[in-house]
Order: sequence, then C-alpha cells, then structure tokens
Amino acid sequence: MRVRGALPWLALAAGLLLVALVGGQRQDQGVPLDPASPRPLGTKALVEALAGLGARVTVSGQPPAAGVSTALLLSDDLDPGRRAAVLAWVRQGGVLVVADPGSGISDREVVGSTRVGLLDAELERRCDLPALRDVGRVSAPGGVVFRVRGGAQGCFPRGRGAWLLAQPLGAGTVVRLGGASALVNEHLG
Repeated sequence: MRVRGALPWLALAAGLLLVALVGGQRQDQGVPLDPASPRPLGTKALVEALAGLGARVTVSGQPPAAGVSTALLLSDDLDPGRRAAVLAWVRQGGVLVVADPGSGISDREVVGSTRVGLLDAELERRCDLPALRDVGRVSAPGGVVFRVRGGAQGCFPRGRGAWLLAQPLGAGTVVRLGGASALVNEHLG
C-alpha cells in the first residue's frame, strides 16, 4: 500500500529530472565577456555598438594609454601593479567603468540584488548623470546593488542600493556596475 502512495511522487520526481536534463542542456555559450565572441555571453555586440557610435575601441589587457578618456574593465584580474596604474590614470581624469561587482578597484558594499523574488527587475535610471540622460531603464539579470555613500552618486536604484555607482577619484571617476550581464550579447538591446 505504501508503494502505491509513493508512485505518483516518484513519477513526478522522474518527470522533473527528465525536464531538467533535457531542458538544462544549452548550446555553447562561448567564453564569458569575450569582446571577440558573438556567442550569447560574449561582448562583441557591445564593441560593435560603441564603434558604431563613433568610439574608438581598443581591447587590451594593459592600463589605458595617455589620451584615452574612458575605459571598461569587464573582469578584474589586475595584479597590484596594473591596478595602481589604472587608478593613477583615473586620478588624472579618466573614467573607468568596472563591470565586475567583486572588483577591489574601489570601495563598495553589496546590499542586495536586482532580483524581485524569482524574477530580474528592470531598473529605472532615477539619477541625473549627463552620460545617462538618454537611458530610461536597464535590465541587469543576476546583478547586485551597492550602498550609495561617501560622495558617490547612485543610478538604477533597487531596495537599499543602486546598480550603478559613480565614485569620484581625484580628477576622474570610477563607475561601478552591479554586474556585466547588461553588456553581454544576449542581453544588449
């Protein structure tokens, strides 16, 4: 009698396992954040969009050269020497956009995520940074939000924090993003 009562539950568990195995198989997503990759997790669309807007895009593992005004750090694997050189460049007036929420490039405190329950929220700008005046909202799946403090300006608020922080540093600015998902090919739009 006990076996018959368990059969529906075993059938349900087997069905869920089958769905997970079949539905969970995904095609090769490519190397995450690769600027040359057209795959879903690459950032080739970002490179092409920036070039299409007139930006001169150079992909490099070196600190920004003199004359470069803005740089994007997708994943922070900087050693102490390169980190010091990048921060010196920012202090001289550069704008560094850091898409790696775990980067130690500047002070930040994670206070939440972009999720609302099981869903990722679209975040409204709610700030007056001139560079973002044409942006209404952002979709940042799996992102985090940072506490806004110490002269920083927050954009795209969620709960007690913001997905984007603009932090002054010397004559420049470090712009922290709560993740790079909004920049990958599959989410760029």
